[in-house]
Amino acid sequence: IVGPHVVEWADFNNFALFFAETFSGGHELVDTLGIKLVAFHPLYSLHNGKFQCGERVATATPGLPLAWGTVTAVDLGCTEEGDVLVGVRLDCGDEGVLVQDDIDYVVPIKGRHDGSADGEDDEANLILRAPRPLLHLLRCKDLALAEEAGLRGD
Repeated sequence: IVGPHVVEWADFNNFALFFAETFSGGHELVDTLGIKLVAFHPLYSLHNGKFQCGERVATATPGLPLAWGTVTAVDLGCTEEGDVLVGVRLDCGDEGVLVQDDIDYVVPIKGRHDGSADGEDDEANLILRAPRPLLHLLRCKDLALAEEAGLRGD
C-alpha cells in the first residue's frame, strides 16, 4: 500500500507514529486477517539510542495495545547484563524503568532528528527505506513456511 499523497506521512516521525498506533507496529492484522505489515519510508531512521527526557516512547507486545509513555530519566545506569535503563512515565500513570532494547518506538522531541547525527546508522536505515511511504503486507502463512524452511529473518 503506497501513500504518496498522505501529506502527514512526508514527515517520518508522523508516519512512524501512525504505524505504531494504528497498526500496533505491524501486528494489528495478524489475528484477524493473517497479515503482518512492514513500514518503509524515504527518511526511515533508527533511533540512535541516546534518549532525551520528554521523548515519547512505546513498547509493543503482539496482541496487546501499545504501552505509550514519556522518558523521565536517562541516566539510570545499566543492568548486570549491561542493558541501558531508561525512566518512563506511562500514559496510564505508572512510572518505572525500561530496558532500552524493550523500547520499540520513539517519537523524538520536535526539531530533534531521530537518527544518528554522524551517520553511523546509515546502512541499517537503508533496509527500510523506499521512494515513498508504504506499507508492505506479508501473509503470516508465507512467513511460517519460510521459517519452516530455515529462512527466518529478524
